[in-house]
Order: sequence, then structure tokens, then C-alpha cells
Amino acid sequence: MFHSFAERGLFSFRAFCIACFAAAFLLMSGCAGSFPEGTSETAEPEWAVYLTELADAGPASIITDLALQNTAPVAGKEVLIAFTLVMQSPRVDGLSSSSEADRLNEIDETISEPLRQKHGAVYAGRLNHAGKLTLYFYVPRNSGAKRAIEAAMAAYPDYRFHIEANEEPGWETYLGFLYPKPDKLRSIRNGMVVDRLIEAGDTLERKRPVEHWAYFPDTDSLNRFIAAMIEKGFRVEGIETADVGDKPFSVRFSRSDYVDHESIDGNTLELWRYATELGGKYDGWETHVMIGDDDKNRENVRKGTLRQRG
Repeated sequence: MFHSFAERGLFSFRAFCIACFAAAFLLMSGCAGSFPEGTSETAEPEWAVYLTELADAGPASIITDLALQNTAPVAGKEVLIAFTLVMQSPRVDGLSSSSEADRLNEIDETISEPLRQKHGAVYAGRLNHAGKLTLYFYVPRNSGAKRAIEAAMAAYPDYRFHIEANEEPGWETYLGFLYPKPDKLRSIRNGMVVDRLIEAGDTLERKRPVEHWAYFPDTDSLNRFIAAMIEKGFRVEGIETADVGDKPFSVRFSRSDYVDHESIDGNTLELWRYATELGGKYDGWETHVMIGDDDKNRENVRKGTLRQRG
């Protein structure tokens, strides 16, 4: 509405999410395999991998399709199938080891492909934790998915596993467990843009202008946010009002900052929290790819812009 990707020549994170996540996934030790195919409910899957801590037993790696959040729960997929496999050689922290990664990924594909193609399954995600790998699928009632998994696992007699099937029409496991919490989701999306900057040849060593957007329900919250941003060294680039939506007042503001993952995570988390406290919505950031010394040789700076929208 205020900053169209098409009009501004921006890269939408949906357009490059698979490549970015694949790169992050391959670099992250303890995470096995490649990303699953999309489902009929997600023509453009947005697979995310992230690390978290579970209260019961240490670190966990979760892979999930962010795009499912737009359609969940899906009618007719009321049963949650949780297939849990006991790893043979996990790392000491309980995550999967590189030596077992190929085998685990093979088992994943052996199970997930028939379930999607023949049993109407939606692959919601997987959990790598405490020496076990759990795959989560939502399937129709009486789909035969459990029997299909048991048949597929006949090819892997050296692995122990169990299968749980429970009614879950509200998709609580996906929405409340697999789908990342807001701060983790923002970090994931930030990482996607940072990865693209690096892929384009940006070393991230220098500060550069970074623009941000935020939306608010009224002028009071908008003005309070603007005042706080000015105190923090931001410059207001524009204020707009729309006639639609519950947050019609927007501000675009900027500051020169570093955009490595740690720096951008810290900055945007602070902006998100304060906008949320005021009843508003922080909507992401934008910056240019920078290659070479921008001050001495403008020709070495790629005229590209990357945007993280959230």
C-alpha cells in the first residue's frame, strides 16, 4: 500500500526464502537433510529452520513451513500424525550428527512423499531434539497414514520408532509449537535478508542507511513512537495516512547502522517491542547492497535494495 515491492524494485522475502533457508540449513550443524516439497495448501512454501531451547531437555532444531500460518487450520486435515524416530548416533547435545544426516533425510523423504501424494497429508514440520527426530503431518480422518508409515519403515529395520495419531482440528501443534514465536520469527526473516546481502557480495563491514516502517492505530501512539525514535538518532523520512485497516497511520524512518545478523536483530527487536507496546506494528526494514568502497567509487556499489517485511 505505502511501499509496493513492484514499484520500489524490492525483493520480497517470499521470492527468495527457499534459497536463503537452504543455505542457513546446510551451515547449521546438528540439522539433517533438505527441505520438504510444498503442499497443495502452500504453492510457495516458506521453510524455516531455527534453534530453540525446550524446557524438558536442552536444544532443539525445528523446521516448519511459515506459509501454512496463512491457511491453518486446513479443513479436512483434522488428525495430527507425529512420527518419532530414535537416532542411532546423535550428538552429545541431542541434535542429529553429520554422520547420520543422509540416512535421516532419506527416511524423511521415504515417509513424507507417499503421505503427501497418496494420503492427503500436509507436512507441518519436524523436530530434532534429545536424540530423536519427529515428523508432524496433518491428515484427513481414516487416511491410512499410520499404516503407510509402518510399511515404509519396513525398509529400515535397524531404527526404532513410534507413531501417534490424535484429533487436532485446531492445529495447535503447528500454530503453538512449530511456528516460531514473534521474536524468533523476526530473527529468521532478518537472517534471510542478511543472507541475500552476503550472496550479493556484501561484506557487511560498513554502516549504511537502513529504512524502517511502523504502523499505528492513532496519531497519539504514532507521535509517541516518532519522539522516541528521534531520541535514538533516527530521522523521520515520511508520515502517511490511509483510509483502510486498523493501523492507518504510518511512519518511515531511517538511521545509519550495521546490518550483520546480530546488529539488525538487536535494533529491530527493540523497534518491534516498542511499537507493540504502543498498539502499533513494526513492519520491517530495507537497505541497499553495498560492494566496494561506496565513498570512493560509487560504480562498485550494486544498485539493489533488499527488504525484510514483517
